Amino acid sequence: MDLRRMHVPQRAQRILLRGLRPEENAEAKAGAARLDRVSADEGEGGAGAGPAFWQCGTCSYNNDASSSSCDMCNAPKPKGQARQKKIVSLWACPLCTRLVTSDRDECDVCTSDREAIRASADDDHKEATGDGVAALFGSSLISRGGVPFDAAALEGKCVALYFSASWCAPCRTFTPQLSSIYLGAAAAGFPFEVVFVSAASDGDAFNSYFASMPWRAVKYSDADARKRLNAQFDVSGIPTLLVLDAAGRVFTADGRGDIARMGDAAVPAWIAKSGAAPAGSSGGSDGGSGGSH
Repeated sequence: MDLRRMHVPQRAQRILLRGLRPEENAEAKAGAARLDRVSADEGEGGAGAGPAFWQCGTCSYNNDASSSSCDMCNAPKPKGQARQKKIVSLWACPLCTRLVTSDRDECDVCTSDREAIRASADDDHKEATGDGVAALFGSSLISRGGVPFDAAALEGKCVALYFSASWCAPCRTFTPQLSSIYLGAAAAGFPFEVVFVSAASDGDAFNSYFASMPWRAVKYSDADARKRLNAQFDVSGIPTLLVLDAAGRVFTADGRGDIARMGDAAVPAWIAKSGAAPAGSSGGSDGGSGGSH
């Protein structure tokens, strides 16, 4: 039993270790030693090195070192964490975006296999193809209620990809804000659409969360499409809002920050940059309303 791999806080580790039988205690300590070796070998620029991180003492979530508060529960980063000497290398699961310690070959949340994900990533999709947004999705899109949505209806529009999940507290805060802006843009006839790419752990969680959204989604059953989009756009955390131009290329990687700064004005600013058809043109409003599909 490796308590560090289970993301058990250090204080809880000490309590649990005191209660283990001698052979279990030795096994747990050996596991901790293995993880320490990984830290030393990979944590500072070695092979497979990833970003430094800190573990939240409240919920045990692994956060990027640059985060000042926990991405899961919003607890502040302890001051001592900034001076930690041992850095464990991490890799980001492209399906659920969990930051996983480098000694694990599969994600501890969704069990995605790290090497299989790498092998299945098509080299032609490492960068946006520029063939148009419809080419990104194929037949994988749905509207609310699971109704198939024709990706061709996105052509000529400014499209935002929303990577999110209901288990993520910042996502639950941001989704209503984005919904309000989306509905306002639809009412104004702006050629703007949002596509939800879920990091849910199961289909029921996806269905429940998507039911609160007014836009489109990559259907949960198409795991290959969700994995490909996460890998193609190098998504490393949620919530992430990427804004694409009419050719399917990212021109704004921090859509969430744009909304925080500009509010409702973010959408017309994106449209001006994207090359999408102006509001009021023939393609400006079909499929853009939250309640019509």
